Amino acid sequence: MNSKQETMDKNNNASNITVSYNSSKYFSPGLLPPVIKLGCKNLSYANTLKRHNNIELLYILNGSGTIQVNGISYRLTHGNCVLLNPHHFHRLIPEKGRELKIIECHVNIGTFLYLSVSPYYTLDPIAILSDLYVILLESDAILRTESVWNRLLTSSTSTDVFSERLCLFLLMKIFALFSRYPNLSDSKSD
Repeated sequence: MNSKQETMDKNNNASNITVSYNSSKYFSPGLLPPVIKLGCKNLSYANTLKRHNNIELLYILNGSGTIQVNGISYRLTHGNCVLLNPHHFHRLIPEKGRELKIIECHVNIGTFLYLSVSPYYTLDPIAILSDLYVILLESDAILRTESVWNRLLTSSTSTDVFSERLCLFLLMKIFALFSRYPNLSDSKSD
C-alpha cells in the first residue's frame, strides 16, 4: 500500500479534522473563524438531508452514487469534485449495495473570500455564483488532485505556521479546479 493510500485510510473514520491557521494578523477578530473542517467518510447508505452555513467541498475517492441538492439528483463517480454553496439542502446516496468513499471539507465563507481575493489566486466568478458546481477529473488530473487532498489531510495534523500556510495554499489549488473544468451539474441522474 502506498503512503497516499495509508494516509487516506488512517483518516478514514475521522468525521472531521480541524485545521487551525493564523488569521488574526489579517482580519478583525471573529471575522474569519480559525478552523477548516476536513475528513474522510465511508457511506454505505444515504445520509440525512442537511444544510450548512459554510461552503462544502466533496471529492469522490471511490464508488459511485448521487447527490441530491434541493430535490434535484446529480450523478457522482470517482474523480468528481463538488462545490456546494451555503444553505442548500443536500444528501449523498451511494449506489445500492456499494460504499461511497469521500473527502469532505467545510470552509467558512470568510475563508473562501480571503482565498478568492488573494493576489496569488484568481477565482472564476462562475464558481462563486453557481448553486452547485460539479466537475469530473480524468486520469492524470485525478492523481494530481488526490495528491493535493492527501497533502491537505497530512498537513492538517500539524499546527506549525508552515502547515497552516500550506493548508491555505492547498485549498487554493482545489478551488482553482472549479475554474478549469466545466460545470457538470446540468447532467442530472433522474
